[in-house]
Amino acid sequence: MFRAEDASVFAHRVAEAYRLRKKTEGLIRYNLYIDCMPLDHNVLSLDPQSYERMTARSITTPGLRTDDPAVLRCVETLERQVGVDFKRTMNKLTFDNVVSRSPKAFAYVTMPEPESEISMAAGPPDDVEEYDFEEQRDCFAFNSIWTRVEAIKASGKVHTECNKVKLMSLFNTTLTKSMKLEEFEQTQSQAYTQVQLFLRDSWITTLRSVVRSSFQYVGKGWFNMYESNWEVYRISKLKKYMEMVKFIMQVK
Repeated sequence: MFRAEDASVFAHRVAEAYRLRKKTEGLIRYNLYIDCMPLDHNVLSLDPQSYERMTARSITTPGLRTDDPAVLRCVETLERQVGVDFKRTMNKLTFDNVVSRSPKAFAYVTMPEPESEISMAAGPPDDVEEYDFEEQRDCFAFNSIWTRVEAIKASGKVHTECNKVKLMSLFNTTLTKSMKLEEFEQTQSQAYTQVQLFLRDSWITTLRSVVRSSFQYVGKGWFNMYESNWEVYRISKLKKYMEMVKFIMQVK
């Protein structure tokens, strides 16, 4: 058992895993205690002025209709969520205060470790080094295959066709009655043959049609389907895209 690993290292790893599990279980119980505290009128609520300020700053996006019923429903849902989170925070402060004042009575409660506060250095901020955004953007676009709308749409269609295969099964598991062994073998063989024919014929044909229809009007460039030079094709984005399609087919 210990030919490939030091026994002491193994023991330390198991002990550390046990310690982390106990700590995680304690933190789960800690959050459960707070979640079970009441959220009635006795808990401090967020004042209406704060709601109004947050709402006013959230719906100032250009083109967003503030009278749209869908937007109003989202705002109401977010207000309720913010209110619940605020009351939960108040309950957490109360719970932490009670536990910290009576540590012996609540020895079974695992308190989270205090987070270290980030303090800003005094004085003027350091100068930020120059960053050539245009160069980095061009470099990213040069290496990315998602620079054309056709590639994005084709990828969605490829995933749709591959997801159909993911839902298929090599075995017939929907049998509703008992049958003889010969009938069972014949049923499973038919199911297997049907999937095999789909993968060898219909699936490949459909994927080929999806790729061709998506890139047939792209023209010369990175996704030129009519490129006849093998060396140029090897460095094109179309080759990278076809490699990605191959990996998607293998994963599904």
